[in-house]
Amino acid sequence: MFTNEENVDEKQSFLSCSSRMGANTGPKIIALSEIPKFMNVFISVHPFVYTGYRIHHSLWDCFKSIFRLHNETFNIWTHLIPFIGAIVMLIARLREGIHIGYSHIIDIYLGTSILLFMFSFLYHTFSC
Repeated sequence: MFTNEENVDEKQSFLSCSSRMGANTGPKIIALSEIPKFMNVFISVHPFVYTGYRIHHSLWDCFKSIFRLHNETFNIWTHLIPFIGAIVMLIARLREGIHIGYSHIIDIYLGTSILLFMFSFLYHTFSC
């Protein structure tokens, strides 16, 4: 993953600094210019997103970040709302108990939509 010693040294100093700071590091939202060079994957993937990167987040902090403004906020909410909507629609259809013709195809579609939006929501929420 690392192509030269400079990146390896920078990663080691970043990680040791982070571990020394312990609880003081906490969750942060930083700008693109503040990301260490060894994490330059962000620069190549998102070259025009200048701020809002989440670092030092625990699982609980990632979950709480749903309600904060950062570069994944839009992705989280545009996948969480359809996820909940598809669950509500599937439950309503199953409670009706009326299946005419090819209605099981709609149930399969709703089930796969639930999976798609659930995994996308989880990825965007916990990828910090």
